[in-house]
Amino acid sequence: MRYIFIILLIVSIANNAYSQNNGKLYNQIINRSELLIIDHRYQEALKEYEQVFNDTGIAFTRDIYNALVCSAKLGDYKRVKKFSAQLAEKGVGAMFFSRNVFKNYYNRKDFKKIVNMAAKVHERFKNNNLLYNDTLNEFVGLDQAYNRIRLTRYADSFDLPDTLEVLFWHNTQNLLRFIKNNGFYTENKVGAYVHDTILGRSYSADIVFLHYLEMGHDKDLINQIKDLYLNKLYDCEIPPGHTEQIIQLANNVFGDTGDYAYKIYQCGLYKMKGLPEPQNISANREKYLLDNIDDYGKKLAFVYSEPGEFAFTPRIIGGSYIDEAFLKESYNFIAKIEGCAQ
Repeated sequence: MRYIFIILLIVSIANNAYSQNNGKLYNQIINRSELLIIDHRYQEALKEYEQVFNDTGIAFTRDIYNALVCSAKLGDYKRVKKFSAQLAEKGVGAMFFSRNVFKNYYNRKDFKKIVNMAAKVHERFKNNNLLYNDTLNEFVGLDQAYNRIRLTRYADSFDLPDTLEVLFWHNTQNLLRFIKNNGFYTENKVGAYVHDTILGRSYSADIVFLHYLEMGHDKDLINQIKDLYLNKLYDCEIPPGHTEQIIQLANNVFGDTGDYAYKIYQCGLYKMKGLPEPQNISANREKYLLDNIDDYGKKLAFVYSEPGEFAFTPRIIGGSYIDEAFLKESYNFIAKIEGCAQ
């Protein structure tokens, strides 16, 4: 029995290492594909996408969609159909296919079959997860109610009353327990994170965890939440864009990832001239499978200066007052924001 246990332990460790390496490889190639898209090298980007999908067995909705847009730009209808069918199986729903990139295909008989399949798969995901989603929504509803009290009655207070703090704690703890017992809301479980035609980066229940990361006091619970996200990330159950949004909003709980290096000011995108502790930032970004800070900037510039059909995750979230003199002294202009009116 002892030897069997040791063998099982070795296999488990090997599988975990393989999964993490697979996730790292996947995200490296996706990053390379997106940089090729920025350079308008769609054929090369498409080749990278197809290779990583085949080699790793992983394909997140957003990446399938970007591969599809490359195919559309190359006039490759065979691949457009293939990726559209994969999106339909992901649960994007029929409405998603009203995006502009599909306008030349929507009335084709063979493409309509894919759209009809998308509607059925979306409904199947919905029906299979009715109780699961209803329960998640209960946790979200309680969190919103508690947060409303916090914002209206205690907006000027640094610490919450004990009763409200305990309510937040219990709700978050119960959600964590529910997910451990019933599974995390991955694409494979609940379907693609899509709002009509818009690809989302996260799920509604994330707000419960995010609020606790921002203002909770139980360090053990905070670490459990962090471990939950990172384990799902490393196991390739959620894409880096999912955790990226949590990390950006979680008040530095995950460490410095340098997102503040980029600012938007008066229709311009700016980059900080010199980052504090760049090695630490680089290590954290690598740890969380995020693009390096320069590639992140290239994607931000692409997202804001060349808005189109591609769906990249980088975004500058929120913003605070920016002193113009400080901006000019500490930041360099790198791109103009398309469609922006000062």
